[in-house]
Amino acid sequence: MLGSISFASFIFINVTIYYCLYLDIKYRIIPNKVFSFIYAISLILSLIDLIYFYKELGLILVNRIYMFIEAFFLSFFLFWIKIIGGSDGKLIIFIFITESFYDFHSLHVYIYFLIFCGLYLITLVINYIFNSNSSFFESFELLCGVYCYYSSIKKIFFKSSFNFLSFSKMRDLRSEKYDVKSILLFHNIKSGEFHILVQIRKPLILVCIGSYYFLILFTYLYSI
Repeated sequence: MLGSISFASFIFINVTIYYCLYLDIKYRIIPNKVFSFIYAISLILSLIDLIYFYKELGLILVNRIYMFIEAFFLSFFLFWIKIIGGSDGKLIIFIFITESFYDFHSLHVYIYFLIFCGLYLITLVINYIFNSNSSFFESFELLCGVYCYYSSIKKIFFKSSFNFLSFSKMRDLRSEKYDVKSILLFHNIKSGEFHILVQIRKPLILVCIGSYYFLILFTYLYSI
């Protein structure tokens, strides 16, 4: 029975996260009605967990509540500092209130967020490397060196968190959402184009999903 509960939770979580991934990539939004449905199913699975392990009812309730509080506040903090969106935070909370009691514990919440931060930093490094070698390099040099005289730390921040786009081609980009952070245009002599600074809203749900699988791998290796 324990294996069946864990397997059902695992399958439901995987179906949900990939459906949310599809919605996030295609529409860049996950409707609240989707979360209402999956949270209702999660509640049913949690009740089955409670019924089967009724002898440890108090321990399970305390663990569930504590995990929810941890996941909520850590997700809210990442949302507050504008790293993740509201949908990403809801999905993270869903994962931790749905997994079987005997698979995840409160400590795993902190491990998950450490993994998440590590993977997020990797995306920043990749973006920095891309910008350092892309055709937009000259525009970054104008912004970070010649035009505004930014410090080395601010240069790293811009190159890891932002991108330049060709201003004339922005109207053709309909599959992505951008936050325009500057009304200044930079003329890139090398490419002969005007570039505008934007902050790309990456599908961080991929980082959420990747962190989940790394956490499963960690729990498996730790149990050996």
